[in-house]
Amino acid sequence: MYRINMAVLLVLGLLLVTAKQSTQMSLRNPSAEIESSNCKLATLRVGLVLASDNNEKALLDSGLFTPDSDNPYADHVGRRFNIGKLGSTPIVYVKTGTFSVNVATGVQTLLNKFTISEIVFFGNAGSLNKTYVPGTVLVPEAVAFTGVWEWKEFRAQNKGQLAFGHFSYPDMNGENTLGTVAYDNITLYSPTEDPDEVFWLPVPLPEEAATVKLTKGLKFKECHSGRCQTEFETFYGSKASTSDFYLKNEAYGEFLVDKV
Repeated sequence: MYRINMAVLLVLGLLLVTAKQSTQMSLRNPSAEIESSNCKLATLRVGLVLASDNNEKALLDSGLFTPDSDNPYADHVGRRFNIGKLGSTPIVYVKTGTFSVNVATGVQTLLNKFTISEIVFFGNAGSLNKTYVPGTVLVPEAVAFTGVWEWKEFRAQNKGQLAFGHFSYPDMNGENTLGTVAYDNITLYSPTEDPDEVFWLPVPLPEEAATVKLTKGLKFKECHSGRCQTEFETFYGSKASTSDFYLKNEAYGEFLVDKV
């Protein structure tokens, strides 16, 4: 798989902030502690959600984050919410890990306890397009969750998108008793419409001027794998996928590009 490790920012418009010191949330009723306090910090901030310690290290090593001098952090339901500014923008960031349930409870706490203007997810990503290099700005129009599979029986009438027989060697179009795999849809909820089952989750594209303003004048300090790029390039309208597991396989990567 043509894969380039990079840090990616996925920006989704939402709402912001506050917190109080507490212990780990209850496993029996995890939402109770989240909803137990009505106290919110009044300052409107951007919420930054980090997936790992490496993400936090990259943020701190950049020198762009300045902790708040009066209230640098707040502890709530087992998480630490770090308060400060990214450049001149007020932010609060939290590490949630990568599992969906941890991310969901972390983001819900962020929204309940702080006044949030938008949420930025900062995590690891890769590209199946070898023309992209670290620093390329990708603005996808849709995201699919490719981590939930429904395994179809061998020779089932309704086959899934991923047919293992297409990867059997030497007969690439032969049969394989592993059968096929179908991707499950996700439920798209809307405040104005009934829930809808979709495979591609649409992502509202920001105005091009906003992205240009964000990256204007930024320069790279280093090259990657012998390739150098002095300015940012922005690509709109691509598609992205996310999952709870990591799979590094060239054939599977080509399948995602060609079939999904």
